[in-house]
Amino acid sequence: MGALTGRNILVTRAQSQAASLSEKIMQAGGTPIEVPLLHFALRNNQENKHYVEQLHEYAWIFFTSSNGVRFFFKLWDKKARAWPEQLKVGAVGEKTEKMLLKYGVSADFVPSTYTAEVMADEFLKNYNNPGPLLLVRGNRSRDVLPEAMKGHVFFQSMTVYDTLLAKDHSPLIKTLENLEIDAYTFTSPSTVEAFVRLCDKHTAFYKFLSVPCVCIGPTTEEKAKQEGFLNILMSEQSYTIEGMTELMECYFREKG
Repeated sequence: MGALTGRNILVTRAQSQAASLSEKIMQAGGTPIEVPLLHFALRNNQENKHYVEQLHEYAWIFFTSSNGVRFFFKLWDKKARAWPEQLKVGAVGEKTEKMLLKYGVSADFVPSTYTAEVMADEFLKNYNNPGPLLLVRGNRSRDVLPEAMKGHVFFQSMTVYDTLLAKDHSPLIKTLENLEIDAYTFTSPSTVEAFVRLCDKHTAFYKFLSVPCVCIGPTTEEKAKQEGFLNILMSEQSYTIEGMTELMECYFREKG
């Protein structure tokens, strides 16, 4: 019997990404309750087409999420062009690195800790005069990397996708009203923001905030604190869905 047996765990990721976390929860005996609070849209504009066409002019390309990889390669046509041989690739973490491999691209640089802060710090310490860099990101990505790069590296930012928050509050409200949810899972600050926007007018809002919420990393944890969640859990070891699942298992095993 798994540590999450009998536990209903809210999965707030976009529908396209929910399966991997739901599978981990089921493997631990829990019941994933999927209520997507986000969806993503490709930004297929002339500016991005220009970046793709000029990719050979860059020395580095940075990907700060697996979504960034996925949407970039929707714009990249392998049949029309070859991957530039001189181009080095940075990936913020293990999941992003694995997503790159699906497209036949290996990462040359991955930080020791999977955050933008560490990525910027270690890159600038290890690469002197790295050459022009293209930073691939989403519309809601934080400005940590661009701010850190200013004055040190010539870079340009390419926004390849938009993160859109769910607008219909009824799926989330019905779930919270009709099911006993034992924990929420938040895999980005945007999922926290969407949750609050969708239910902050509900009479039981402050009760909702007392349910344990499991955050994938420090940025998401900070957002949960700002929004007033009262029982926030975050793995100090691994900023991944595996780390989140292990943390939930430990928490509910101790709780009994």
